[in-house]
Amino acid sequence: MLATVLTQAVWFSVASMMAVLARKRFGAGDWQTLMITAAVPTLMITAVFWNHLLRRIPLRRYLAIHWACTMIPLAVAGLSNSFPFLLTFHILAAIGAAGWSPIAGELLRRFYGDQVRGRAFGLINVAMFLGMIALSITIGRRLDANEDIFRIYLPGAAVAYGLGILILRRLVRSTGVERERRKELDDLAVCSPEPRASARADFPSSTGREAPPSSPLTKGEHRGVDPEPRASARADFPSSTPSDTPSSFPTIKSPL
Repeated sequence: MLATVLTQAVWFSVASMMAVLARKRFGAGDWQTLMITAAVPTLMITAVFWNHLLRRIPLRRYLAIHWACTMIPLAVAGLSNSFPFLLTFHILAAIGAAGWSPIAGELLRRFYGDQVRGRAFGLINVAMFLGMIALSITIGRRLDANEDIFRIYLPGAAVAYGLGILILRRLVRSTGVERERRKELDDLAVCSPEPRASARADFPSSTGREAPPSSPLTKGEHRGVDPEPRASARADFPSSTPSDTPSSFPTIKSPL
């Protein structure tokens, strides 16, 4: 629960502050405010690619990559002197923050049993939103007093997020979640069907050329047919051309 507050409460308080910061500190217009506000929900679509990454690397490494892709751009955004600079690094941070969705579901399933998972999810979200409200109010009041307070708050948010990631990495190691997950992935790899190479060898390719047979049998035997009947059939039936086929009707001579 503490790790979730240190990560998601910090991130959502930053995301909610960005539009206010852009207007008050950098004089952003309506369209610029719309862009910086819509960046976080729009770029959640990149969670699809994060999910593919999660399936290929260990949880602890994924958590470290997620922190680096989210909080390093956010800390650099504290150096902003113009709106384009702030927007660029906010977009990079939003792409990294989308990686939380896959790992959150994975950790919730690993850390809590089926009977308590729903209550745990509710309590975690309550703590996260309470922390977000408290941080947003505090930073909002400080921003009214000093518009440059974000230069301290954004690097501080990166440090707090990193502490939450360290807690999660420690839990992954101490609970043996990584070993259990690796075993499940190995079982799935063993149960996955093998590629149907024989089917590709038995049928001709789309270019019109036949694939070579996978056995030392002849071409006709490989396809399960006798190669001779076709030749004999050609010999039994005469050609349909007029030069080879005798006419079955008598020739009628013209009286002219």
